[in-house]
Amino acid sequence: MRKDLQESIQLHGLNATNDILEDVDDARLEKGIRPLSATRKIVLHDGKRVTVPGVKHHNVPETSERFDPESLFIVGFDGPNDQLNPKNWSTGRKWSTLGIVGTTGMLVGWASSIDSTVIKQGQEEYGVSEIVESLATALSLIAFGIGSLVAAPFSETVGRNPVYIITLFILMIFTTASGLAPNIGAQLPFRFLAGLFGCTPMTTFGGSMSDIFDPIERTYAFPICCTLSFLGPFLAPMVGSYIGQSTYISWRWTEWCTMIMAGLVTSAILFFVPETYGPVLLGWKAKHLREITSDHRFKVEFELQQTPLFTRLMHSCSRPFNLFFREIMVAFFTIYLVVVYIVLFGFLTGYEFIFGDTYGFNQGSVGLTFIGMNAGFLIAFALVPHIYFAYRKRMGRKPFHPRSGFGSLCTALLGCQSLFSGWVGPATPRFLTGHL
Repeated sequence: MRKDLQESIQLHGLNATNDILEDVDDARLEKGIRPLSATRKIVLHDGKRVTVPGVKHHNVPETSERFDPESLFIVGFDGPNDQLNPKNWSTGRKWSTLGIVGTTGMLVGWASSIDSTVIKQGQEEYGVSEIVESLATALSLIAFGIGSLVAAPFSETVGRNPVYIITLFILMIFTTASGLAPNIGAQLPFRFLAGLFGCTPMTTFGGSMSDIFDPIERTYAFPICCTLSFLGPFLAPMVGSYIGQSTYISWRWTEWCTMIMAGLVTSAILFFVPETYGPVLLGWKAKHLREITSDHRFKVEFELQQTPLFTRLMHSCSRPFNLFFREIMVAFFTIYLVVVYIVLFGFLTGYEFIFGDTYGFNQGSVGLTFIGMNAGFLIAFALVPHIYFAYRKRMGRKPFHPRSGFGSLCTALLGCQSLFSGWVGPATPRFLTGHL
């Protein structure tokens, strides 16, 4: 313990927090701490002022009856430059966190699609039809949508890192079980459960980026993470197709590759990614202050609300539907993304018919036809920083304006590509034209 703090505690006693803070006179300790009764509003970790439900002057909050607001100290960040705040991290630390968290999105995208490349081998071993075996991929994607509804409340309760680490570890377990499945009845539930727990990085990395970057920086941070997430589902067929046609290794190595990647990514998060969720960090700070002063009046706003986890889960599950039916822009953008995902993931099985059955490609060569998609994602990845800096230079400090121009252009090009690909289909041998 620091010498000045120890002397003050010995002089005033362990619970004389006001006198201790006055004696220590340490900006790093005092900043961000304020009596709850001093104001009807509380400054949160992001600088916004909000009213805590039930806290009015000296009244005891209905949601936290055991606390006396007259003597509470609300703990916050030590000003705008506090290094505890992830938004003040160094550029290198932000980018390394971005890279690892973005890789989790690539991993779960990989896990969702790699089974689609070995449908032929799976149906032969299990003795089922192609449609039944394709359910392994379909159920994984359905589970992604279901699990996404409950992932966010957990990350806002225990923090981002525990959600990443625990769910990815469970993903490894069910992926292993799927690889060892003796029949289709065992494989399908394990694939569903793997997708259910594997979806959390896709849902949570957006929260991690919001924790680290300010609104302008998110302009390039989010597209980079999204690009990595889209690369995963279409890198997997390039590897899985060659595993499927190999005579040296089993088709089940598609699952073993996923398990190995999940282990590497989980280890990277465990050892190299610090916690980013502000309320959790402030909770640790408040706990530290309670320990060194033996005064339990140090609290964070997060602890005062005490909203049950089940209530947050219900709110999280209903929020997407409320936004979809009440916000027309959200509805149209959701429909647009649904169409994009249908087209892209339809190619996972459609390319086997187009290039395998029509043009006679072998299984490995069909996987290589996804190079075009991955090239498109990488081009978008390279353009994002240039677009961001050009936008920032032109806008300066002006208010935010919608930026839907590139999305509108790509939507039109996607429709043209699908029409052109169908137009030059079976009637022409120019498979490369259709692929482009």
